[in-house]
Amino acid sequence: MSERQSSKIEDSVQKKAKLLDTYYKDDPKSKKKALKEHRKDIEDSWAYRNKKKIEIEIGKAKRVTVNRLIDATKNLALENDLPTGINIELLTNDIDVSLSVEKSYNTLRLRVTPDDKEFSRKVFSDFNDWVNKYRPRRWEQLWNSLYGLQWILFPIFSGVLITFASVNTTTYKSEAINVAHSLLENGLHIDESTQALEILLTLETSYVPAEKVVSDPIWLGYGILILFLTAIVLSIRPKFDIAIGKGKSRIYLWKWWIKLISITVPTFLFGTIFLPKIMQYLNLS
Repeated sequence: MSERQSSKIEDSVQKKAKLLDTYYKDDPKSKKKALKEHRKDIEDSWAYRNKKKIEIEIGKAKRVTVNRLIDATKNLALENDLPTGINIELLTNDIDVSLSVEKSYNTLRLRVTPDDKEFSRKVFSDFNDWVNKYRPRRWEQLWNSLYGLQWILFPIFSGVLITFASVNTTTYKSEAINVAHSLLENGLHIDESTQALEILLTLETSYVPAEKVVSDPIWLGYGILILFLTAIVLSIRPKFDIAIGKGKSRIYLWKWWIKLISITVPTFLFGTIFLPKIMQYLNLS
């Protein structure tokens, strides 16, 4: 029991003693007994009003109660279990604090009542600071909120790459159109009729001589492969877990995966897409 609580109990007992002076003025023994019962009632009331309950949820049916969260992380009976939620209830100094973590909904709920007391606001502020300190980083939140967008962008960007690549395959047709324009501008002579017929057939049939055929650039295949691998990597996003039992190894795996993604993906994209362009611009390749 805190000093503040003990002080409040003593004040209450003193006030009760003054009231009992009227009824037990000539019976100090009965007065002492009444004060003792009064003190016990208050202490029992304070004990009831100061509670802490920490409950670990395992699936839908199993519940494990512990005194401290750190005890749950060291509890061998939970080593083979995967927690699905945590419920923490604190009742102290007339302040009711409830904190719940639900894996199925990826949510953390905090309730402090009553909310019109300075101590309540401080408790809520402290918990809120703790949540903000350990919440995912901005880019991780964006990764989670935009999940699935990569498979929409993949065909779009692939189409853009294919469009850029197909520009080279229309070179011969463009040359034929330019020659046709030149013949028409200067007037068609009899000795140019064969050339004009060849150009007409070329444009009508989209014919391209074997020596003029331009194959797809090698970067097209690499570009589409890079886009596909990036989409797969972004599909493996970290999930919500609690660091108790099997959750500890899962969180360790997710932390390793986030670290790997945050370093290797930017390096890979820079080295395969931007670095060659920079080297080409600087005439280093």
